[in-house]
Amino acid sequence: MFLTNALYLWAIMSFQLFKLSPIAMERVFEHMSEGVLILDRYRTLIDYNPAAASIIPALSNKKGIGYKIDDIFSGIIKDTAFFQWLRSPQDHSQYDLMWKKEEDQSSYYLLTASSLFNRRGEIEGRQIVISDVTEQRLLQEELERRAYIDGLTNIFNRSSFIERTQMILEEDAQDTAVMLFDIDFFKQINDTHGHHIGDEALRHVVTICQQHLQMDDLFGRYGGEEFAICLPHHSFEEACHIAEQIRHSFEMSFFENDEEKVRVTASFGIAHTVYDPNVLETLLFEADQALYMSKRQGRNWIYASTGADYMLYEEN
Repeated sequence: MFLTNALYLWAIMSFQLFKLSPIAMERVFEHMSEGVLILDRYRTLIDYNPAAASIIPALSNKKGIGYKIDDIFSGIIKDTAFFQWLRSPQDHSQYDLMWKKEEDQSSYYLLTASSLFNRRGEIEGRQIVISDVTEQRLLQEELERRAYIDGLTNIFNRSSFIERTQMILEEDAQDTAVMLFDIDFFKQINDTHGHHIGDEALRHVVTICQQHLQMDDLFGRYGGEEFAICLPHHSFEEACHIAEQIRHSFEMSFFENDEEKVRVTASFGIAHTVYDPNVLETLLFEADQALYMSKRQGRNWIYASTGADYMLYEEN
């Protein structure tokens, strides 16, 4: 045993383990990409690394040491649930923090807290690791957005429109209108001016529609050059009037390409819950039949389903 202990002592002294270990730990702490906060048992900040200082401006020049962690965050974070989490004694807990550092930009952080123990197994403090997950979160939000938003027009796609309209009908089906409209002779626009002008025509009609719709109205690209609008809490007459405003705006406006001004018109079909059963499939079918009637009568018209028949809507 004497010989073995001598060899251990020689190895420790030769490789300078007592000197290198603290240095290595300090270098790891200083160069971590995640921010680290070290708190005592009273939630007072006693140390942090440069990454934490880059995330939390209040920690510049070691100004935060000796302050309560609640006070450090109180001037920059307004989320009360976050402060409840800071005060929680739960070990290995995590918190997703959305931090709006600038008016038009938000950052996302994942905070992981764990207890620090002494040799007797008693809690001496707490360590909080701050990971910047902004890039991952923004990517996730973009993927989620693409799942229900049409990429060309930035309005709801067909499946999202149907899903949200169904929810409206289930909550309150009274005074709800469903409107379908189709850009007239859209293939001719593509063939004459090119598909890039066809894309501009789609964005043009979307911009005009949004000027006549309210926040609670749903607007979606139903497919190709066909669009769908759901108007909750609108009477039959109000829905027809909105359709006429949109149709007239199409007729009187234009957008410009490199060579000439391009004007578009559209044909409309409307169905309303006052006439049709409160079933989305029925409303869409009746609106589609009214739209077909508008096209048969020469396009740029508004037809509405009255349950048993279809009427041409014209304002005086």
